[in-house]
Amino acid sequence: MGTTLLGHCPMRLATLLSLLLLLGACDLNESEETPSTVRGTASDLATLERCTMAPATEAAIAVCTQAMEQLPEGAWRATAQSERAEFHLKFGHTDEATADAEAVVAELPDSGPAWLRLAVIRLTADQDEAAARDLEQARRLSPDDGTVVYFHAVILDRRGDDERALAEINRAVSLLADDPDFLPAALGRRCRIRADLDIELDLALADCEGSLRTVEKEDRPNTRFLRGLVYYRLGRHADAVADFDQTVSTAKLAGPAHFMRGLAKRALGDATAGDADVAEGIRLYPEAGKVYAPYLQAGNADAPVDPTQATR
Repeated sequence: MGTTLLGHCPMRLATLLSLLLLLGACDLNESEETPSTVRGTASDLATLERCTMAPATEAAIAVCTQAMEQLPEGAWRATAQSERAEFHLKFGHTDEATADAEAVVAELPDSGPAWLRLAVIRLTADQDEAAARDLEQARRLSPDDGTVVYFHAVILDRRGDDERALAEINRAVSLLADDPDFLPAALGRRCRIRADLDIELDLALADCEGSLRTVEKEDRPNTRFLRGLVYYRLGRHADAVADFDQTVSTAKLAGPAHFMRGLAKRALGDATAGDADVAEGIRLYPEAGKVYAPYLQAGNADAPVDPTQATR
């Protein structure tokens, strides 16, 4: 089962150094053997760091723009532009982020991390088919990069190809075992896929617990929602309600959390409150009845198969 929620996505930390190193941009030698596109000085490195280490505010966009004006063409300037794309994305400037990321891959077509960033920006904009094409380039260039494998699993999940997504996310978890930035995201995604498939629920719960122990505070509501799905599958409906209670006030999760909390309340025998939550979930997220129908049918046999019946 796919989802429009990317969840934890620490692209900036995950690609900051890898982009530099893979491009060879950290080579400060001025020898003739060093390609002109990657030559740089200590001053260039300091300029780039002002962009890459800027506080995550909208002012960082201007900092990175200034860095681009000062840095040599090629990998150095492209790295600053890639960071600017990330800042644009963070503050909802999807078109600007896409334009920056496209410029980076045009400048550095052999960079797997650059293609990956473009794919993630397109995923955020729900441009799944374009994202899949970009990700294929990243997979070709960086087949064993854990973040690339992770986002391939995300695309498979969003397409509803759960079994292949599970196989790919298993590989991602293995590759990201020592990556504190991305491992929580991979564990959370695997938790969700197992819950969707209604398999290995004890392992799914362990994945969500592992993600919650290390995920950043701002991403905990997403993981709690995923754990709520597992609790619902396990028949631990009161625990599910408690987790959904923690997520209904989160903007991106409000619809799904209301919908699933409604199903859990129904299973606990509170049909009135459950129907009200289901109706609110559908109002906030009209696709809820379709996306979470397997949970309704499997976990709450007395509920109407058409969840919109609860609104009538």
